[in-house]
Amino acid sequence: MKIALLVTLLAAGHALAQTAEKPRGYEAFQFARTRNIFDPSRLARSEPSRGPQPPARTRQNFLMLTGTMVTEGKTLAFFNGGSADSNKVAAVGETVSGYKIAAINPEQVQLEKAGNTTTLAVGKQLTLEGMVALPPGPETAAEPAAGTAPGAPPSSPAPASTPPASAPAGGGDVLKRMMERRQQEMSK
Repeated sequence: MKIALLVTLLAAGHALAQTAEKPRGYEAFQFARTRNIFDPSRLARSEPSRGPQPPARTRQNFLMLTGTMVTEGKTLAFFNGGSADSNKVAAVGETVSGYKIAAINPEQVQLEKAGNTTTLAVGKQLTLEGMVALPPGPETAAEPAAGTAPGAPPSSPAPASTPPASAPAGGGDVLKRMMERRQQEMSK
């Protein structure tokens, strides 16, 4: 009886071993195959859609003169901007974002486009036509806040001694009391 039971268990174990045989070779490393950062043909895993996608983010296109280099043999202007063709180092006669560089001085650059001449000082920016699409994702600290121009200095906060005009609509009594308490604390 014990032998029959032992033989049955061995046969069942052998059948399980054949059905649950472990993969061999590279197939055994499923995790390395799907998440191999060194694989040049690796594709991003697609995730199921979770409702409507947000609209594409855009920001205003601009061209900024970050600096100039004027030497005896060479004059260069360093540009930064909202598009790929705006980020470059250019000499007199070259084009940047559709503008031809007419002259480079230590403090400014003269740009020409369609017969019009524009002077751009170092550290200043020129707003261009159109918008630049941003890659999807969370906002970064490098992007300007909504309502401000890229490269513009951040607006200074109101002085602490000025009382708020009124509680925002829909704020309720709690918000109003909190603002009054803060005013009392600030006046101490």
